[in-house]
Amino acid sequence: MILQALAERELMIARVNSTGQPWWRAALVVFGSVVAIAELVQVPGLFGSYAIDVFGPALVYIYVRGLHTSQGPTRISRLASPEVYVIGIVAVCFLVELAQYFRLYNKHYDPYDFVAYVSLLLPCYGLDRWLLSRKAET
Repeated sequence: MILQALAERELMIARVNSTGQPWWRAALVVFGSVVAIAELVQVPGLFGSYAIDVFGPALVYIYVRGLHTSQGPTRISRLASPEVYVIGIVAVCFLVELAQYFRLYNKHYDPYDFVAYVSLLLPCYGLDRWLLSRKAET
């Protein structure tokens, strides 16, 4: 019974991945490009300050969930639900920011980074859940 439920879940995730995969792959490329440009080219202003904080967590979410591949769920994405991945990514981001606040390493603390971390991650999560629920209905 449990094995059948797991097999049905994997089949559902594979169907979602096969329909949404080109869009997730495009998002992965765009988000990765923005993060790379922000890291390699020191741009002053809003883009330079928040690009990695906004696009980085969403990039990690798409990658670890295996949304960019048409081959179905990856080993990493089978370990837990989307909620666990969102909570884990947010926790790591918040721990990094708290380490900056307590001056555990030499970076600038910015309280707006907390908002930046979830500003694109939560819409990606919401879209992922919506696609999963839509496919579960069919």
